[in-house]
Amino acid sequence: PSILFLDEPTTGQDAYTANILINQLQLFATHGRIVLCTIHQPSSITFSSFDKIILVANGRIAFSGTSKQAVTFFSGLGYLCPHTYNVADFLVTTLVTSSTLEYHSGKPAERICDAFLVTDECKEIDLILQLELYMSESNKSVSY
Repeated sequence: PSILFLDEPTTGQDAYTANILINQLQLFATHGRIVLCTIHQPSSITFSSFDKIILVANGRIAFSGTSKQAVTFFSGLGYLCPHTYNVADFLVTTLVTSSTLEYHSGKPAERICDAFLVTDECKEIDLILQLELYMSESNKSVSY
């Protein structure tokens, strides 16, 4: 298939086995395929192998881009990842904690999602989606 969707393919696997699976998926992707999967609690090695990530909180996109961009984005909002911390754990913990607890003047998960809405990355996603919608609408054939 040209696109492969996987729902939590590493769940129940140890870090070594999960990494082997991710390496195979990367090999699949190097042959022009798209691999899209949900992964909860990836090891730092597995997480560092992702080309792009999408973080979701309360049904909203909190971030889309590379893991390095995510750390920069969260830092700009005052959420600093400790140097010795697994970046995936930091991002998920920040969003999960923020979506369930009140913090400072509001809900951080909502604030993070709102902040992402005004980024160039979000605007690019919107543009792509609008273009896809336009193309699908213009390709509809009229039948009588």
